[in-house]
Amino acid sequence: MLFARSDAVQSCWQFVEPILKYQAGDHALHGYASGTWGPKEAESLLRRDGRTWRFPCKNLANTHYCEL
Repeated sequence: MLFARSDAVQSCWQFVEPILKYQAGDHALHGYASGTWGPKEAESLLRRDGRTWRFPCKNLANTHYCEL
């Protein structure tokens, strides 16, 4: 099929639209470089609840970049 059905498009917008509205407010979406573990803000978000990320590749390099 070359085109999406209208009900599929509407379902996608139900998911995407709240994200766009959130970003349009006083909230920023934090970007990060491809191949990294995500924005630094993600670490502080988990730290608030006493959690940490698990870095399975951290022993391979001294950066947050994972090369397998």
